[in-house]
Amino acid sequence: SQVVFYPHHIPASRQFALSQIISLGIIDILQKFGPGFSIKWPNDILINGKKAVGILTEMDCEMSEVHFVIPGIGINVNTASFPPEIAEIATSLYLECGKTVSRRRLVHRVLERLEEHYETFLRTGSFDAMLEDYRKHCITLGKEVHVLGREPFFAEALDITPEGELLVRRADNGKEEVVFSGEVSIRGVI
Repeated sequence: SQVVFYPHHIPASRQFALSQIISLGIIDILQKFGPGFSIKWPNDILINGKKAVGILTEMDCEMSEVHFVIPGIGINVNTASFPPEIAEIATSLYLECGKTVSRRRLVHRVLERLEEHYETFLRTGSFDAMLEDYRKHCITLGKEVHVLGREPFFAEALDITPEGELLVRRADNGKEEVVFSGEVSIRGVI
């Protein structure tokens, strides 16, 4: 299935939250399979600390106008084993729940939930209505994180902003900083 969002009237500065909205819609459905589901900022979904869902979004825009956003969503559904190099960090619904899951039904339910969350985003123009729910699922908050990028640093993850950015307190100087891109790893988790 292919999903394309056309959030024309939402400012480009608010588009970053779309990937979090997508992860929230997916986790809403997946957590019905059992406990242990969490979100690693910004949008990876983990089951018992192992990655089960990855989301990448591609955006087409000019200056402040967004033409469309295409999310790429990968859900490990019925995978029974992983190559040794990722077996310690990856999992699937099958491995965690012990039963085969209908992909067709799962995709249908996920798409319905994504539509609900996307409509809320369009109606309100922000992530605010879903932010508290996202925070509740976000395993990153309160943890020591390693922010990778041009100048990597260690920090404590404090909060999620209304734009979906990660607010951190740097370990090296104690200053608060907003992280909006780059990879963030959590100590003791992937």
